[in-house]
Amino acid sequence: MKKYIIILVLSLFISELAISQDPYFSQYFASPMTLNPSLIGSDLKKESRLQMVTRNQWWGGNSKPYTTNMVSLEKRLGEKGLGDDQFVMGLMFLNERSNGGILSNSFFTGAISYRNSLDASGNNVLSGAISGSYSNRMLDLENATFQSQFGSFGFMQTASNYDPVSSYNLNNKYFDVNAGISYAHKGNKVDYEIGGALFHASKPKEGVFNNSKYNMDPRGVFNGSLKWRPTKTGEWDFAGNYQRQARKQLVTLGASYAMYVNDTAGQRIIFGFYHRLNESFYPYIGIQSNDLKFGVSYDIISGPAKTSFNSVQSVEATLSLTFGGRKKK
Repeated sequence: MKKYIIILVLSLFISELAISQDPYFSQYFASPMTLNPSLIGSDLKKESRLQMVTRNQWWGGNSKPYTTNMVSLEKRLGEKGLGDDQFVMGLMFLNERSNGGILSNSFFTGAISYRNSLDASGNNVLSGAISGSYSNRMLDLENATFQSQFGSFGFMQTASNYDPVSSYNLNNKYFDVNAGISYAHKGNKVDYEIGGALFHASKPKEGVFNNSKYNMDPRGVFNGSLKWRPTKTGEWDFAGNYQRQARKQLVTLGASYAMYVNDTAGQRIIFGFYHRLNESFYPYIGIQSNDLKFGVSYDIISGPAKTSFNSVQSVEATLSLTFGGRKKK
């Protein structure tokens, strides 16, 4: 059976710099529950929306890739008696695998958001949401080769490596709580939305090694976006977010332009360019035909992960489908 050296993977559990970093997407706007749960239902013109994201991170060079797959469902709940207000339910399944599947993380998330219209026009909306996640982290040491097993006769697969583990198939299960809030304004030519979220508010315990559990660091998020429609043939979307977890900070800024096809907003081609500071640049292209939208982005690594001998890359694809009845007036 093929073996992998996973010293880097094991450091995820014992290195403060790498502790508990959450999965993230370049096309974060297609995964609201991983950015801010109060964003579920935002710009939802019909009853439900299904979104899928697949990301292959750091393939190429000498690295084993990280693969992340996500599927989510947003659904409006009964509106009778709510007027312009509405409840939105969100469900999400996310799985990430690294180092040939030795490390696997799975997240099952459910969320509920209340979107409160602040005026009769429905152009100012305050949203609050709470979500709960059941997480399972699995580490398969049976398929791993440790540096400490190397002896005068090469790799000693049967030798003890003296690591403090009780078995070769380790997992850690925990329940987590997250919350978010956002405010959205819609105008004739300009829309904007700002918000913030806190993940791991319950600070669950993490870790798979014996006697080495630790409390997961909360992740704070601040997000904002502005849409500008200068003409009837297209619109600009300027967006950014700031995320911090322990010592890790992520700042993403970018803009996209949606060009209407045949002067129809439902048919559009989208071109975008984003920058994740100190990490990567990534162009984005999307195609939308009414309720169906497809997008792809490609990360051009510019940070420390890129070296003269290890040129890593990341690619991401998204698919979104809106369906069901339209919001009742």
